[in-house]
Amino acid sequence: MFEVRVFTCTNQALHRLRAANRAAHDEIGRRALRLFRERGCRCGHDLDDWLEAESQVLYSPDSKLAEAGNEMRITAVVPGVDPRTLEVDVLPNSITIEGQVGQKRLLHQYALPAVIDPDEVRAILDHGVLEIRARKLVPKEKIAGAAAA
Repeated sequence: MFEVRVFTCTNQALHRLRAANRAAHDEIGRRALRLFRERGCRCGHDLDDWLEAESQVLYSPDSKLAEAGNEMRITAVVPGVDPRTLEVDVLPNSITIEGQVGQKRLLHQYALPAVIDPDEVRAILDHGVLEIRARKLVPKEKIAGAAAA
């Protein structure tokens, strides 16, 4: 079992996400250009080259997002992920996992159906399964209403 690094500072998480997306985009672009050249520089296959490059560069895990009581849970199957590269970026409305699986980049963002407390997130990698648990924020109106009742 390995506890995964969780980044919760909004500015830091946004900066890291922009950098990760830019790096993935650049790497896919380089690979698509290589495919174009290997094809003899024939035009008309830009989308095919891009999609093939994307599949060669990015790894998308089988995963499940679920709500359970006051938690959001993400379970992602990531066999072969290097635990030293695995990181979780947390924003109040999304969670992004990053890492390296063999030669592929793991980069997957989950849009959450509920707002979470970024400081109440825990991520554990155990035998190739990443489990992330995030506590949902309770709206202040509900707290005030419960106190008045």
